[in-house]
Amino acid sequence: MANTIPQTIANAEVYLEGERIPGLVTIELGNLQPVTVEMKGNGFGGQTDVPVRGHFQNMSMKLTWRVAAAEVRKLMVQKYHHIEAWAAVQTVDSATGEFIDVQQKVVFRACPTNTNLGNFTMGELQNVEIDFNYTYMKWFSGNEEICEIDQPNMIHKVYGQDMLAGIRGASGL
Repeated sequence: MANTIPQTIANAEVYLEGERIPGLVTIELGNLQPVTVEMKGNGFGGQTDVPVRGHFQNMSMKLTWRVAAAEVRKLMVQKYHHIEAWAAVQTVDSATGEFIDVQQKVVFRACPTNTNLGNFTMGELQNVEIDFNYTYMKWFSGNEEICEIDQPNMIHKVYGQDMLAGIRGASGL
């Protein structure tokens, strides 16, 4: 098996409802931070925060356009949008020295929560920023599913393993 080494993001694009949004954009995918609860008490030598399996705090992402194209305004509508971020990852096969382009894709169901219209200054970037909260995310690398989180449907999968199957079953879902 070849030893492939991911090197850099060669390019990335944003799609809204299946249509590419033109422009130069920075895509901040955000953090996945679990809900935690403090565990302490008699019979336990201290305290620790433990994650509530498959439950996440507010999940957010940000899109920033150097200069916003007209299509960006569609993202300002207060509803959950189907947004996809596609990236071409430049990878090298260390055995042959050849480059391999691998797609990474993240699919979101996201609602805008903040819009910074940026600025109009001669010779500078506008930097329009739109922050989103999302309740659904699925991440792929190549054709492999890495992670899926679907909060309304109590789904959290990592490499195909359903992390919430036992909880859904035990709670009658």
